[in-house]
Amino acid sequence: MKLIVTAPLARYCGAMIVMMIVVTGAVRAEPVFSFDATPGKLPKTVVPISYSIELRPDAESLALPGVEVIDIEVREPTARLTLNAVNTTFASVTADDVAERADVALDAAAETATFTFARPLAAGAHRLRIEFTARINKFDRGFFFVDYPTDSGVKRLLTSKLEPADAPGYFRAGMNRPSRRVSP
Repeated sequence: MKLIVTAPLARYCGAMIVMMIVVTGAVRAEPVFSFDATPGKLPKTVVPISYSIELRPDAESLALPGVEVIDIEVREPTARLTLNAVNTTFASVTADDVAERADVALDAAAETATFTFARPLAAGAHRLRIEFTARINKFDRGFFFVDYPTDSGVKRLLTSKLEPADAPGYFRAGMNRPSRRVSP
């Protein structure tokens, strides 16, 4: 059997192939990412840019003292910054190397801390310095410990799963959001 392809049939087939490609691409395309439109519990007036974290875990007392420096971009003037915080106490919170400390309000149910400064931070780049102490917990969330038996007695292991959902438990005063990761 011999197939004869005519010019109109070839144009029709070509048009159908083009239309399938266009329709298939349009159906599968995702909308352009929008930080502002992405849901989340933290306000979007402040965007984290980078972190520097110093942790000094104490395996004996299960304390996790540390200092965290966060470079942020303030999108509109604000005196209040809200961060993720789990089982954390704050010794001091300052911005831009100014000695004035922010007031700290903890919300255990929401697992957040809100820092309120006497004067609003202007729009633009700023640097937060946060001194904190958290607890190393015995559950497999965030930074935790495991006691295990050995021939010479019980030993203690400090570890972390470092899962995205557990990051606020490891980096105790974190501004990370599922929609916006920052560089360490």
